[in-house]
Amino acid sequence: MSNKSREFLEKSAPYWDRLFKIALSILKSESEAEDAVQDSLIKALTKYESFRGDSSLYTWLVRIVLNHSKDMLRKNKIRHAGSLTNFENDGQIDIEDTRPNQEKIIELNEDSKRLMDAVNSLDQKYRELIMLRYFENYSYNQIAVQLKLKEGTVKSRMNAARQILKKHLFESGMPEELLEL
Repeated sequence: MSNKSREFLEKSAPYWDRLFKIALSILKSESEAEDAVQDSLIKALTKYESFRGDSSLYTWLVRIVLNHSKDMLRKNKIRHAGSLTNFENDGQIDIEDTRPNQEKIIELNEDSKRLMDAVNSLDQKYRELIMLRYFENYSYNQIAVQLKLKEGTVKSRMNAARQILKKHLFESGMPEELLEL
């Protein structure tokens, strides 16, 4: 293993779990999120020598994971849309169950589950903002740079995302004192 490869692995290792959570928020499948992170890290490793350091390594990796996850999502939608028209020999359509397993649902308390369900129900453009702001603690400016948007657009979308979340949580029975986002 080259010194550059070793350096990359040492510097990127602390971010792997956070990158996985970002990919999972987009792909909603643990196995696909793992694949996305692995593919993204391999791509980043091959491009590491050209990394100029204009942003932090983490910011650079997040961008790669976001782009790759979105690409995978687009490819999966196309593949799944095509597969729905392909019947098996017995005439049944085979649709994969991508819901979280029962053990993980039990681990989450009721309010956390409602919140995660609400976040996952958001359109991707809102879900990304929520993940970066509340799970990664990005500032509005950092989100704008990361997603290549104007800061005003980020603030506007964040406000819309909060309103959608608040409505969804209220309708699901979340206690009102917990609705301050």
